[in-house]
Amino acid sequence: MSSSKKMFRNLRILLLLVSLLIGSVQTDPSMVLADASGNDVSNLLTDFEFSITQGGQVLEEGSVLTSDPFSIAFSFGVPVLGDTPEPTSYVQKGDFAQFIIDDFALVGGASVLDLVFNGIKLGTVELSPIDDGRKTQIRVVFDGEDEVFDGSFSEVTARLNANLEYVGNDQGLEDQNYTVTILGKTFTVKVPAIERIYSGQKTGVKRGDEIDWTLRVEVKQGDQHVSLAGYKLVDDLENVGLLVSADPSQYDFYIGSTNDRSSATKIDSSLIIKEGEKYSLMLPEGTLSPVFVFFTTKIAEDFVTNGTKTTTNVARLYKDDVEKLVISDAVSYDNRWIEKQAGLIEYKTETVDGIEKTVAYITWFITVNHMGASLPNARIVDV
Repeated sequence: MSSSKKMFRNLRILLLLVSLLIGSVQTDPSMVLADASGNDVSNLLTDFEFSITQGGQVLEEGSVLTSDPFSIAFSFGVPVLGDTPEPTSYVQKGDFAQFIIDDFALVGGASVLDLVFNGIKLGTVELSPIDDGRKTQIRVVFDGEDEVFDGSFSEVTARLNANLEYVGNDQGLEDQNYTVTILGKTFTVKVPAIERIYSGQKTGVKRGDEIDWTLRVEVKQGDQHVSLAGYKLVDDLENVGLLVSADPSQYDFYIGSTNDRSSATKIDSSLIIKEGEKYSLMLPEGTLSPVFVFFTTKIAEDFVTNGTKTTTNVARLYKDDVEKLVISDAVSYDNRWIEKQAGLIEYKTETVDGIEKTVAYITWFITVNHMGASLPNARIVDV
């Protein structure tokens, strides 16, 4: 190569900086990919390096990745004719290089971008999902301007970024760790369990001076109901009323798989902890979502005076002492222990002391114990 030609190229250094934020350029069915008619020069690239950034942190080899998207940044040297000393093998126009990353998908789908430096096209980068999106192919086609490859440039370095996410294994019912290899480097990917969705309902029905309560708790992962063994249901009855139990030494809570109180089974009192009027129920082994819990409370004495009253009951579901669900219901009722109403008024003509008079007779109705409560030794006084 003549010295004048070397003077012409001036050992210019080209830095190819391409920020490929996936999704910034979306492929179109009519988009034409670069024509790579040359050779695969992937093995000719020099000083190949990459780094992974997730959650604002650069992760070294052996680090733990989450299943969240991350950015991967590549850099590599591109040997060209203008390098000194002149290389025996170098990248020519039309050549291409490609990398395949297993178990990771592009965030935002496929993209095609031009590599441009100071208005000069250097090549084309194609980011493509393959194997039904379970792998990502990064393909660089060196199809830029002739001067990039005719000896006018030297010491060419390319850099590019892509956004990826792990798709190697689906989420399951438990957290899982998987070992993966990304372009020769080993990492661990932590795939979290499918999120558990909690729902529930609480209803109270007044019956005399008692309220029958029904709790429904449902926990699902995806479409699957999960075991509730080990969950704790806490209900504070301090402002609700006393728990009604046939045996005061026992706690009458019943559990079932349907909203049928008559078919429910009494919960063993050894699984229930009482602190004041707060009851903590450990759901037993074999309990599968959804579950129904039944119990009855006595309306508190300060709530049995005449007038409209409201009793509110709140229950909380815990797993490993972490609150997962709050369910409540309010029962309003009109307390009327006794009422008196005038009924039929009947007029009669009577003779009193030889004088004929018209006398009115009123029939009175007294209704007591609207609540249907047990009232032993009750006495009604009308004055």
